[in-house]
Amino acid sequence: LDQAISWTKAALLDGKLQVLLSPPKVELEDVKDILKRSIIVPKGLEPLKATFSYVYQAGERGKTLLIGTILLQDREIKSLEVKGEILKNRKLYESFNLRYYFEELNPPYPASFQISLFPGTYEIKILAQESSGKKGFNLFEKIEVPSMDAVNLKESRENIFEITIPFQETPQKGITQFQVNVPPRVKSVKFFLDNIFVAQKNKYPFSIEIDLGNLPLPHTIEAIGYDSEEKEVGRDVIFINQGIDSFKIKILSPRGNLIYYKNVFFKAEILKPEGKKVEKVELWEGENLVMEYLTPPYEGIISIPYKPQPLLRAVAYLEDGRKTEDTVLLNSSLFEEKLKVNFVNLYVSATTSSGKPVKGLKKEDFEIFEDNIKQEIVDFKEAGNLPLNLSILLDTSASMEPYFENIKKAILFFSENYLKEGDKISIISFNSTQKVLLPLTSERKNISPYLENLKAEGTTNLYDAIVFSLYQFQNRRERNALLLLTDGKDTGSSFKFEDCLDYIKHSQVIVYPLAINIKFTDLKIRKVLSDIAEVSGGTFFPITSEEIDYTYKRISEELRAQYLISYISSQTGEGFRKVQVKIKENLIAKTISGYFP
Repeated sequence: LDQAISWTKAALLDGKLQVLLSPPKVELEDVKDILKRSIIVPKGLEPLKATFSYVYQAGERGKTLLIGTILLQDREIKSLEVKGEILKNRKLYESFNLRYYFEELNPPYPASFQISLFPGTYEIKILAQESSGKKGFNLFEKIEVPSMDAVNLKESRENIFEITIPFQETPQKGITQFQVNVPPRVKSVKFFLDNIFVAQKNKYPFSIEIDLGNLPLPHTIEAIGYDSEEKEVGRDVIFINQGIDSFKIKILSPRGNLIYYKNVFFKAEILKPEGKKVEKVELWEGENLVMEYLTPPYEGIISIPYKPQPLLRAVAYLEDGRKTEDTVLLNSSLFEEKLKVNFVNLYVSATTSSGKPVKGLKKEDFEIFEDNIKQEIVDFKEAGNLPLNLSILLDTSASMEPYFENIKKAILFFSENYLKEGDKISIISFNSTQKVLLPLTSERKNISPYLENLKAEGTTNLYDAIVFSLYQFQNRRERNALLLLTDGKDTGSSFKFEDCLDYIKHSQVIVYPLAINIKFTDLKIRKVLSDIAEVSGGTFFPITSEEIDYTYKRISEELRAQYLISYISSQTGEGFRKVQVKIKENLIAKTISGYFP
């Protein structure tokens, strides 16, 4: 009692008691997340015909791998959810949540999981429950995770297969070196760029220089290590130039160049935006759902029915509704594994000869040609209400200062009146360098502070700024548009104009260049900005500073009158594919000039 009174007096002085009396607001999403991961054993659970066992293996970096297996004997069970908690000193240390599906399998059904732990004493809690919630079993016992012997520990530390690159977080282009850390038994390493074989190294050090080209395009670099008998020892993958909000999944194991059947080891690598949560990862074989990972790690033993060439597909879902997937064809060669369906989405604007947008057109009013070959339209819809990602690229070089007040007013009016729910906006300034003033956001109420401290100084590195801005859209497959506001020509970019055009073709972002008070005789800058607009499917506007408001309105009207036209390309080449859209007489169709598959 004396201790409690003493603590209370101290708590009153330092504010701890106030925290207890005024607890923070409970977020329901957080509660749902906790409950999803927590083990709550239902009352009246019927026993499940199953056995549970686990073994230990040497893991990586001094850890021990606990591999658990549940064998179900009940023929009626077609799916099973397994929740697990690892406790250390009565505190949650690790957890996992998996769902298994057994539609095409015969009992006993295996449900396996694995988790890496440092040697020591733990408690393991497991709840396995079939889909109806009537049958299941729970386990709670103390486990002693052993330390592997010295040889195994040495092997585990040396069993790391990892590909690295200096400054991985920065955009990469040109000649770039990749280094692979390998176990001693690796005698050769194959390198792949975007699933295409690049080179093989047969001696240490296993490093390679790859020419990524002149532009910071998205790439996947994969390395596969082999022993002296040409057996695969390990593989790793890294994603580069993926932008700031990328979401990708890559199946590392199994891959298609080896023979697999029934029980195989699965592992996937996920690239996600910082601060975002992966909701789940689904694993499909053909049209059959094999299992779901509701928590990381996304690896373990999976069971798939025997087929000559099963198609394995991993689908990851992000908490904001986005999804991404990767597919491998098992029991095939690397060449046969490469699958590609050229499904193309075109955002098309239709205008009159005077530039007025036209709504209400039908699928029959359009024809699509790719490299002069007519394509069959498979889907058609009006796109004006689809979410829009809009970036305003603002020239802040010394000559722009007289226009700042009009520019600020126009941007604020545009964001408040022309953007709809679900749309996002960002603001980027540039002179000799580039700066993100406002990252892409759906919150538009407090844009004004980001425009208050604009400073007019420096030169106009126009091409660098366009490439920098388009990089922010990397891997965003929604409707994207860039509004460029400038008053002059490029004066010092590291990228050439041809590089800039090429990057626009890769990005498939609509660019609307607005040139303020440029002279009629400035033919070069007019040609440059006009080409940028034409290649991207946008419109070039030579204007005065007083016309910014009106021009923004015209751009908004054009974006709200777009059509989304989809087709499956009949082409098979890897190079740039030129796209042409024809529309009924007296109307003009605008879209991207083409794309890279």
